[in-house]
Order: sequence, then C-alpha cells, then structure tokens
Amino acid sequence: MKSLNITLIILVAMQGFLFNQNLVAEGEEAPAVVINEISWAGSSLSMADEFIELYNTTNYDIDLSNWKIKGAAASGSDLILPASSTILALDYFIIANYLSDNDKSVLETETGFVSSSVSLANSDAEYQLLDSENILIDQADDGSGAPFAGNNESKASMARKPGCWDGGLEECWFTSDTQINIKEGASDLATPGAENGWEEPIINLPPTAIIDAPATSEVNIEIIFDGQDSFDPEEDDLSFTWHVDDTQVATSEYYVTTFTEPATYEIWLAVNDGELEDATSSEIVIYPDPEPLYEPQPGDILINEFVSNPDNGQEWIEIINNSSEIINLTDWKIWDGKSKIFSFEITLEPDEYYVANLSSAKLNNSGDQIILKFGEVIIDAITYGDWEDEDISDNAPYPGQSHALARPFG
Repeated sequence: MKSLNITLIILVAMQGFLFNQNLVAEGEEAPAVVINEISWAGSSLSMADEFIELYNTTNYDIDLSNWKIKGAAASGSDLILPASSTILALDYFIIANYLSDNDKSVLETETGFVSSSVSLANSDAEYQLLDSENILIDQADDGSGAPFAGNNESKASMARKPGCWDGGLEECWFTSDTQINIKEGASDLATPGAENGWEEPIINLPPTAIIDAPATSEVNIEIIFDGQDSFDPEEDDLSFTWHVDDTQVATSEYYVTTFTEPATYEIWLAVNDGELEDATSSEIVIYPDPEPLYEPQPGDILINEFVSNPDNGQEWIEIINNSSEIINLTDWKIWDGKSKIFSFEITLEPDEYYVANLSSAKLNNSGDQIILKFGEVIIDAITYGDWEDEDISDNAPYPGQSHALARPFG
C-alpha cells in the first residue's frame, strides 16, 4: 500500500507539472520564455555595456540550465546559460556584460547571468533562444540589415511589444523611450527588469466636413449653410472655415447669407481638428426674383359666343382671352343662373379662343345667366332672354333655336 501511495503522489505531481506547462497563453501562442529586450548599442558608459533580457510568460519557475541564445556571443556564436540558471514566474532574467555595481554598467537592477562573451551585433543580427534540448523557444530579429528597433545615438534599447509573440517580425518591436532601472545621471533609454513601457500610438484620424444646404434659391432670400453635422472620429474640437468661391466668409458652424445677384455659387467648408483637415463644397444656383403671378381682372376673359338651344348636338360656350397675358384657367368655372356647369383645365394665350362643350343641356332656352368665375371673382357674365335679374331690359336677346349669340367684336 505504501508503494502504491508513493506512485500516486508521483503521478499527481507529474500531472501538476504538465498542467503548469500548459499555463502558457495558448490562444496567443506565447512562448514560455521570450527575448524581451535587447540593448545592442552599448551604453553611455561603455560600448560593451550590452544586455539581453528574457521574460517568463508563465506562472511557474523555469530552469534555464544549458539554454542557449544563438548569435548573442562574440562573432555570432552561441551564448550558453550556466547550470542552475532559473527564471522566476512572470519575472525577468538579465544577461549582461557587467554586474550592476561595475562602473561601466548603467544597470541598476539584479542580473541573472554576467559574461564578457555577450556581444550583440549592430546589423544583420538574429537571436534564437533554444532550450537544453535545442528546441527553438523564441527568436528576435531576422538577420538582415539594421536591427528592428533601438538607437545607437540615444542608446535606446530594442524592446518587445507586449502580446506580440513572433519575434521575427519587425512590428513586434519598438525603440524604447522609457528609462527604468538605469543609474541616475545616465541618459540611456531602457527598462531592464521592468515592463517595456509600450503604449499604442494614438492615431489621429481626419475629421469629415459636411454641408447641409439647399441646391437652389432666389435672390434676396436668407440662406443657411449648416456645417454642424461635420464630425471628428476622436471627437476632437473642430474649427470651421467657410469660403464662397475664393473668399473667406465665416468661421462658425453656420454660414448665413443673402445673395443679391443670380448666379451659381460654390460654397466651401473646411473643418480642422488641430492637426488634420477635411474640406467639402456645395453648389447653389441663385435665381432672379420670380415674376409676380398675374392676378386676372374682370374682362380679361370674355364670354364671346354661345348656343343655348341647339338643333342637335351639345350646347356650347366660347370664351376668348382678351388680355395681353397668358392665363391659366385651371379650376375656373362657368355657372348658369343656378349652379356650376363647367370646369376648365386649360391655359389661354392672348387672343386665343376656347369652346366649352357642355355635357348635357344646362342652359334654359328662353333665358338664363352665364357667369365666368375665377374663384369667387366674376370675370365676365351674360344674362339673356327672359331671365329675371335686377334689370331685365338690358338682357341680351334670346338667340333662338339653332342660333348662336355672339359679341359684336367677336
């Protein structure tokens, strides 16, 4: 029984170890250990003051005994980590040329391994991190041209962006602009033993200019050009500049104006968020003042001739445009002495005639009234025969059967 218990304990321990190995962020495919920062430019104290920083992405300690970094030693040879090298969970392991208490070192943090063999190339560099079984764990740079990041003049390190696990891609690296764990007085930009200080750059997107305005109008009418629908993706404050053709006319969200000359005008709006600008234009056609609508007067249209008692066929009434204006007769009416008998849907030129054929017998044979109305305005009227009005003596004569009654000038 004791032997079985020991076996179970060993199995549980192994399962726990394997479980911990899988704590790597699988969805992001993070290596257990990554090359996190490379100070290939040396330091302000010594050209040889270079370091490589590893980072443990897991929540368990990892034995680095006999791990190697290809390309990190002199002449591009392998830099081998000594036995008993351990990187703690979620911690850093710094490999440097000098201890931090050396006068040639700018480091102000604990180193994991110090070796004078550390030699980092300033061009055509590629670093591969291999475990004790020569399995590739991570890499940095691609062996071609200048380093992906870092700066020789400012002694800025090549730092890895968090969560970017393919070290062979340039976009996974940036030039450090932060100073952490560097000796006081040194100007070097690096973060040994600390987070790299990467912040996503804020990309300022341009604003969008929008004009809301009519496409046409008339002279002497106030027009509002509205730019308040213009927007900035980051909601930055916007400044507004309005131009008519080439002349600046306003600097607010709105441009209000009245045009006095008929023409086609181009209105420009530029919006600026302090860095970027967008502009748009709107074309407006300004027409002259419309001619005032002609108000028909009595006598403009005359009842010229009519037949009230045809032998066969329809009764009809002829009218004539007696004015010098083109007159739209839409919805004009003809009434007899009692009710409406005809509606017009025509336009008459000056001196033009029109015959209104009545759909059925409407006019009394012996006498009636014919009244031409524009709305409630009587334009012309004829009373004929024995129709009783205020003075029957001035009625037109009854024309008789099959005869038309016409005005003398018609």
